[in-house]
Amino acid sequence: MQEKKRYILVSFESQQKLSKVDASKLVQSALLEGVGELGASKAKAFLKEFDEEGQRGIVKCQTLMLKEVLACLALKSVHAATPIAIRTWKISGAIGNLWDTKKAEARIAK
Repeated sequence: MQEKKRYILVSFESQQKLSKVDASKLVQSALLEGVGELGASKAKAFLKEFDEEGQRGIVKCQTLMLKEVLACLALKSVHAATPIAIRTWKISGAIGNLWDTKKAEARIAK
C-alpha cells in the first residue's frame, strides 16, 4: 500500500536571500536536529519546489510524520550563524492547491 504524502507551503525569513540549495540544506538540518536520522528517514521530507524571489517553497513529507516535520521547521531559528524563521502557510494533499495560494499571495503583495 502506498503511503500518503502532504505538501507544506513555507516561507523563509532571513536577513539574506537563500538559494534553493541553501533552503534545501536548511530543511534537512532542521529535520536532523529535531527528530534525528531515523525520524528524518521516516518523514521522507524534502524541499520539492522553491521560489528564490519570494523566498517561499514547498516541503513534501509523509502524512504519518506531519506533526514532527511541522515542529522541526518551526523550531529552526539559526542557520549558518544568522537568525532565520520558517513560517508554515498551508498544508495540502495536492500540490496544485498550494500553487494557487502562492500565486494569489504574490498578486496581493504587488
